[in-house]
Amino acid sequence: MSRSIEKLTYRIFIFLLIFSPLAFGTVSTWSLTIMEALSIGAVLLLFISCGMNNWTIYKAPGALLIMLYPAFILAQLIPLPAEVVKLISPSTYSLYSETIGIVDPIQWISLSINKKATLEELFRYTSYAGFYLLTVQLLSHESLLKKTVNYLAIFATILSITAILQRFTSPGKIYWFYEAYPSSFGPYFNSNHYAGLMEMIFPVIFSLFLFYKPSVSYPSIREKIIEFFSQIRTSEHILLGFSSLLVAVSVFLSLSRGGIISLCISAGFCFLMITLKQGTFRSAGSTVVLLILLLLVSVGWFGWKPIFEEFEKTRNEKGEIAENRPIYWKDSVNVFKEFPVTGTGMGTFGNIYSKYQSKSFGRRITHAHNDYIEFLVNGGVIGFLLFFGSLVTIIYKSFKVFLKRREPYSIFIYIGSISGIIAILLHSITDFNLQIGANGLYLFFLAGLAVSASHTRLRDGLGNTLLKPMASRAKKAFVSGTVCMLPLIPFVILFNIGTIKGESLLFSTLKLSVVENLTEKDTENILKIEQKALKYNPLDFFVPWFAAKSAIRISDNETALHYFKKAIHRNPVSGSLLHDFGEFMSETGQPEIAERLFLAGIKYNRISSVRYKTYAEWLLANGHKDRGIDTMRTAMSMNINKSRSYIDLMDEKGLSLDDIRNALPDRVEPRIFFAEFLLDKGMQHEAESTYLKAFNWLDNEEEVSPSCFFKARSYFTKQKQYDEALNIMLKGIEYLPDNAKIRASAASLYERIGISYRAIEEYKNALILDPKNRHVRKKLKELEAT
Repeated sequence: MSRSIEKLTYRIFIFLLIFSPLAFGTVSTWSLTIMEALSIGAVLLLFISCGMNNWTIYKAPGALLIMLYPAFILAQLIPLPAEVVKLISPSTYSLYSETIGIVDPIQWISLSINKKATLEELFRYTSYAGFYLLTVQLLSHESLLKKTVNYLAIFATILSITAILQRFTSPGKIYWFYEAYPSSFGPYFNSNHYAGLMEMIFPVIFSLFLFYKPSVSYPSIREKIIEFFSQIRTSEHILLGFSSLLVAVSVFLSLSRGGIISLCISAGFCFLMITLKQGTFRSAGSTVVLLILLLLVSVGWFGWKPIFEEFEKTRNEKGEIAENRPIYWKDSVNVFKEFPVTGTGMGTFGNIYSKYQSKSFGRRITHAHNDYIEFLVNGGVIGFLLFFGSLVTIIYKSFKVFLKRREPYSIFIYIGSISGIIAILLHSITDFNLQIGANGLYLFFLAGLAVSASHTRLRDGLGNTLLKPMASRAKKAFVSGTVCMLPLIPFVILFNIGTIKGESLLFSTLKLSVVENLTEKDTENILKIEQKALKYNPLDFFVPWFAAKSAIRISDNETALHYFKKAIHRNPVSGSLLHDFGEFMSETGQPEIAERLFLAGIKYNRISSVRYKTYAEWLLANGHKDRGIDTMRTAMSMNINKSRSYIDLMDEKGLSLDDIRNALPDRVEPRIFFAEFLLDKGMQHEAESTYLKAFNWLDNEEEVSPSCFFKARSYFTKQKQYDEALNIMLKGIEYLPDNAKIRASAASLYERIGISYRAIEEYKNALILDPKNRHVRKKLKELEAT
């Protein structure tokens, strides 16, 4: 192999291993562009050079399945006749019929419900496949295999030191200057994903640490120590032990529960496999125990309390699971049941989940927090089997060769690589590490490293590797296919740069749109920028959506309709888009189509109170008062905190007090908000009655809120109706007996009406629940002194 080509591809290879984690985990378009273009470009360069110079190309285990997976993603993108999609995935056909089919006949549709997201995933997984093949080819050389592992250990050590320092000197920032989230750690925005990377690397370093352990034969302790420090391997052993310790400490300090558990299990597996294979339990056991003790002491120096608190968060005070993940998983399984064969399209989980979401979390859910479930949702059974089947094939085929190996270095590195894969696969049960650019790359790197460790020969004169070379005809066909893939590199670059440019242009229009008193000419200029953005970013649904709204502002309904259709073709399940389109169709005199779009928007974003509120507004404006009231009641039930704004909205729409009262759900807080509304209207008598009647609905609350008692108490206290205020707080004690503030409030009211012994009793109860409450302690002391 030409040294220049080998050096270039190897430098790209090492650059990607270092760059991808440092570039914030490679989750942004710019960093993904670099990773994808260089990974695909390097492997194509290597294989074309091999074909031109008649160099050997080795068969990589699992290569067929790994290449079939991007092919499957491509198949999700290809437009198919609607009847074919109906046969393959009836739910996908129904989805298009219920959205796009309202305004356009559906003839050719794809299996993916968001082509841009799926195309981005195609590029990402193609780069992973290329990186795996590149790893296997390059590390079939002993020198490159050892050099790579050494670079990996050095990089992980520096990264862990940086992450630890950053944690304690500049929390919430990346690289000490980039403002991030409180959950960020190292170069990652999410500490779980940092832990995912390091838990993959740790077993490789740990196995090297055990490999370089010097063997000591002298009987006395003094002689053993002298012999230990006089051996060449000692320095490597100590340095690798220090590196292992730093990596492990950084994972613990990241406070990632999944990362800590996965690291511990994979480390245990790694040590067990090495001792079973090498029979070195007695000699290595003491070293591992020492490393564990150092880990415990090191983490203890920083403090175990935050780690324990993080694990305690999994359960609430009642001992029940306090995690949202089981809800995500249950909802996601319902998605999979409707799209079992081919899924909804890679990268589309965040689009489809809102249709099946059973509970509001106050934010958009973009991942299942379980990679296995997410692969089933996005790719169906076919995608799931292709992806994980390729990993199983690689492990199985390399393991068969590993069993025959005798070189200790190969054995240790292979076990470390497999242990790293096991770590990330374990962590994937509770997180979405495989959806992060750098972590996915490292998974396929470890797969290639495992193949190389099990196949690469370390002795001279026996050939480089146990991998079989491709036959001449197969190699020619393979190289020809590789040449055909060369246009993929500029396509990836142009597509991603276009995305960046298009998003930049769209962002500029958003800044222009907030200017007050926009003239028609200003809006026309904004529309032109949006049309330009669409040329750069043709598959994005936001650009035509915003262009449609700009066209509406200048009364160009024909252009608005054109862009609304473009937007809905690109993402047919956006509830906001469907409702904007529905409002447009209503304004242009097509109420039947408008209502179908409103109902579709609710169906595909069913947990959003805003969607129900928007539909209720439309119903009320179009003379459907009873249905509007029912829909508004549903909107308030879904987001109680917005009840007051919805009550004000109904008042603005001209609904009577009885109509508004009928719209209130049978819950406490909406009626408390209604009482406040009545007070603002100057209707004190009606407000008092509403306050008192609100608590008749306490049994309907899944979780009673203390605030409703305090709001009513505040009103009656101001009116000096202390008996009514006390009755409300006693009702609060009945439903929330462990709330110290409610008991203290009741005590205060007892004190006001002169029942001191009851005030003392309730103050004492409050202190039992909250011993640190100085105000309660002071009040109790004053009462007992009188």
